[in-house]
Amino acid sequence: MKNRNSFIKKNPLFFYGFIAILGIGLVTGIVTGCGKLNDDTGQPSTPSGTTGYSPISYGPKSTVGTFTLSMEADPTTVPADGTNYSTITVKLSNTSGIPVSGYTVKYTADKLYGWFYEPDSGQFVSEAEGLTDQNGVSVKRFYGTRSGQGVARAEVDVDEDGTADLVVSKPVTFTSGGQPSSAWPYTLELSASPSSIYANLLDYSTIIATLKDATGGSVENFTIEFEAELGYLSNDNVPPTAQTGNSKATALTNKNGSVSLYYYGARKGSAVISASVFVQDLMTSLQAKTVIKVLEGPGKPGEDVAGIAVDVKPDIQYVKADKDTGLSSEQIKITISGFVWDETGDPSLAGVRVEFSGACNGFATTKDGGAFPHEGTIECNLGVLEVGTHEASVTACVNTQKARYCDTDMAYIVVTATPPAEPTVTPTVTPTITLTVNKSGTGTITSNPTGINCGSDCTETFSQATSVTLTATPESGSSFGGWSGGGCSGTIPICTLQVSAATTVSAVFTTP
Repeated sequence: MKNRNSFIKKNPLFFYGFIAILGIGLVTGIVTGCGKLNDDTGQPSTPSGTTGYSPISYGPKSTVGTFTLSMEADPTTVPADGTNYSTITVKLSNTSGIPVSGYTVKYTADKLYGWFYEPDSGQFVSEAEGLTDQNGVSVKRFYGTRSGQGVARAEVDVDEDGTADLVVSKPVTFTSGGQPSSAWPYTLELSASPSSIYANLLDYSTIIATLKDATGGSVENFTIEFEAELGYLSNDNVPPTAQTGNSKATALTNKNGSVSLYYYGARKGSAVISASVFVQDLMTSLQAKTVIKVLEGPGKPGEDVAGIAVDVKPDIQYVKADKDTGLSSEQIKITISGFVWDETGDPSLAGVRVEFSGACNGFATTKDGGAFPHEGTIECNLGVLEVGTHEASVTACVNTQKARYCDTDMAYIVVTATPPAEPTVTPTVTPTITLTVNKSGTGTITSNPTGINCGSDCTETFSQATSVTLTATPESGSSFGGWSGGGCSGTIPICTLQVSAATTVSAVFTTP
């Protein structure tokens, strides 16, 4: 830091100018009466604030000699959430061209509403320091911790005599608010689709959280924490149960800042889904919320409503019918199980009676955890069924002090007829006939259908009465001389004959 002598040596114009101004001020004070030299020309004379508290007064600027100190606050109104902030920009300027970099700016917060953030320590402080850059600018973040009007103050001791020469301050209004969903440049968004589902632990709403950075910074691999009401969250699309369901979940954002999971409603009502993410740059968390309307499904758990879910297995079975009776070749059986909730939406205790009707009639009791039957399995024998598609509907009901709640499930049985035995067919044997080609000279005889390639293969068997076409192809330097035998004659190189008995055909190739 500069000391006072070095400052005078470097800035003689400023020093002697300051002495001259001081002299004029003293003379003016003598003429006009007793007065006080005050270089804080921008400070108001009347303090402002809340009764019982001595706030920092504020004004637009302060000027000494050729130096001017100014302050801007952007924005001037922010939520008092310790996350959003106003950027305090202090600028030291000099009309004489004296450098304005390297001057210490001391910041003071009112400590009632606002605080400065110190990045080195990661703490909120009431006093902070900064150096002006080559443009004479120093910047700090001003955070609110309670609603009201906070005041940020900055001062510069130009001649380093221990007394502030320039003082300036700005008010910032802090509004009440909870944990925010955005703090520049970050925004956390949360959505649910669909926004209304049934409380049956089967239907689901897709929850999508997206973290955005307005500056284009990376939003990948941020941990999003979720919490849900009246139901359960799942990272994969697997319906939970009351025993395995969890109302909390976490997931990492992808390169687009997004992550998705699934919400299953268990009790009716307006379910609030919350998502939060800790952002290191902000030293705090952002939170977003969305609401899903969970509707009461028939016989399903809901707020202050007991419920029951029944499951009939197998869902569908295929059985062959007996060829003589036309009925299923075996006894058709189904099994029944399920789950009961109490009025709070939690699993019922052991001993709750469940009654069955429809394809099966009877009752069972629950075991601890709400599942039924208490032990073993419930098996229902439907007997033998006719050919066709049959529905086996089972309704299970539970009685509470308030009402009777039921659920129905369906199984399908398909009985197919046994096809009649196919008649025995004696294959017809068609006799074969041998066709032989005698060839002389250089050339080739081929047949259609294929079989004869004479050259090398001059004998073939064909079915009786097959029409066979023979083709004569002479080699280079040779010509076809003619056919003889088997009904073939003449010098045309193609002969078609009906093979009704063993046949021999002769072919002659000549050389000039």
